[in-house]
Amino acid sequence: MKEIGKNQLKAIWAQSHRMGLNGESLHEFVENQTRKKSLRTLTHTEAQQILLQLQQKKSGKIQTGEEGSERGNHISFSQIDFIHGLAKEMDWNRFRTQRLTQRMYGLRKLERMNKKQASGLIEALKAIKKRKAA
Repeated sequence: MKEIGKNQLKAIWAQSHRMGLNGESLHEFVENQTRKKSLRTLTHTEAQQILLQLQQKKSGKIQTGEEGSERGNHISFSQIDFIHGLAKEMDWNRFRTQRLTQRMYGLRKLERMNKKQASGLIEALKAIKKRKAA
């Protein structure tokens, strides 16, 4: 999987500073969301999700307890990475995966999917891959 870029790292730090978070709070939030202790070990997708979550926090305060680690019914980081991995194995680009997502669920972005939709997309990609191999 693609690793985090310098610009993403800077954007995460900038957003956390705008929210008044110190380094310890940011690292705790990232660890609760991804189970990774270092920002530099995040994948590109995980970094996008962290940045999106930081931007969506309207209260200005991030929950760092157990409830912060649960993503509820939203697609998980591992599902996103798995979808991208399957697409890469089939030589699909992001646009093609995005088109399939839109055809199946009417959503333009993977991040807006729930876990059930993500599972459905994964199974569809597996079936497509299996048909291509046959």
